[in-house]
Amino acid sequence: MRVRPAVRPVIVSLGLLAILASACSSTTKSSAKAPASTRSTSSCTATGVTSSSIKIGELGPLAGPAAPEFSPFFSGFKAWVDNANATGGVDGRKILVVGANDGGITPTQNLTAAQELVEQQHVYAVDEASDIDEGSGSYLHQGGIPVMGYNISNTWGQFDNMFGYSGNNSAQPEPKTTDGKFLRMEGIKKLAIIGVSVPASVTAAQEEAASAKVAGVDVVLDNTSASVINSVWTVQAQQVKTSGAQAVYTPMTVAQALPLYTAIQQTGDHLKFILLPQGYGLSVANQLGAAGNGMVFSINFNPIGTNPSQQYVIKALEKYEPAVPVTDMEIDGFLSGSMLREGLDLSGNCPSRKTLISKLRKVTNYDPHGFFTPPINLATSFGEPYGMCYHYVQIQSGKLVDLNNNHPVCGTVIHTS
Repeated sequence: MRVRPAVRPVIVSLGLLAILASACSSTTKSSAKAPASTRSTSSCTATGVTSSSIKIGELGPLAGPAAPEFSPFFSGFKAWVDNANATGGVDGRKILVVGANDGGITPTQNLTAAQELVEQQHVYAVDEASDIDEGSGSYLHQGGIPVMGYNISNTWGQFDNMFGYSGNNSAQPEPKTTDGKFLRMEGIKKLAIIGVSVPASVTAAQEEAASAKVAGVDVVLDNTSASVINSVWTVQAQQVKTSGAQAVYTPMTVAQALPLYTAIQQTGDHLKFILLPQGYGLSVANQLGAAGNGMVFSINFNPIGTNPSQQYVIKALEKYEPAVPVTDMEIDGFLSGSMLREGLDLSGNCPSRKTLISKLRKVTNYDPHGFFTPPINLATSFGEPYGMCYHYVQIQSGKLVDLNNNHPVCGTVIHTS
């Protein structure tokens, strides 16, 4: 169960007006770059790099019970690969992808899958999204393997070879005041927290409780005992009603949260909203219908449509993965590819792993396709908790409404020690 510590599952994309690729802008040259270089590539001996290709490993739950949760991320990365290859690759080299399934259950599986990619497939770099990425973190760092991907866990704050699509993370769980600040702004005084019994959900619930406490919001219910495959939420719904909560925070997927929300409403309880740290997408309101009214999604990038450059990404996702809903998670996957491209472009004709890591870690003003305001500072954000600022978007009468008028709510770290 992957959870943003304070954002995102499944939605159908809307067709957007096609715009010129030149509309894609970035504060760094590579995020909108497409044409291949004419430089010679025949002398490069970097692992996983040939004169015609660069081999990237895909690491995560590619099959099994956890696969549906992460499939949008890998769909987004695939769209980035297809888009890059269709526009000349990187320095004339095509991106090749080989996958290794970690099963999504135990960290040992994650380590084994990483070893397969490095020692058997001889990949240049890894694109990773997994709840159990702590299994391979130290191994990939010791091997000097560049890792791009979904920086949701604290593993991404421990090793400088790991670059999340939006920066990094802290080495230890650190709650932030952001959500609590938002709850106060919305007049919430009593909050219920409902999650599932997996580490990511439990940790997110703990961080939310800390954030609420600092804001003076009373956590009247905190229940993360449900199974990750739970589908009946009658007991939890009654607990929410009895608690008198005005809002619910649920670090779960939309597929899990929707039946919980429905069950709460069936008790006659009228919440102001239910807050999800994931699930935002272009057509979530249409997909959920009236049942989704009141749901609030927190996202750590600019809402879609606030920057014309974002359309480059949306257009690529709709072109190369047309059967997959455009969600925050799919966008994250595409942006992890953009991060890889940034590193490759900075690394020259023969992009050694060491050079990519060194060059990318020095980038201070990175804004892939207009998704981040302010831009990401990869030099100073290492070790900073994920998502210090969030936009909060609510489904209201079948439409997505930014509750803060395109201005993110930003918080500070709550130091617990």
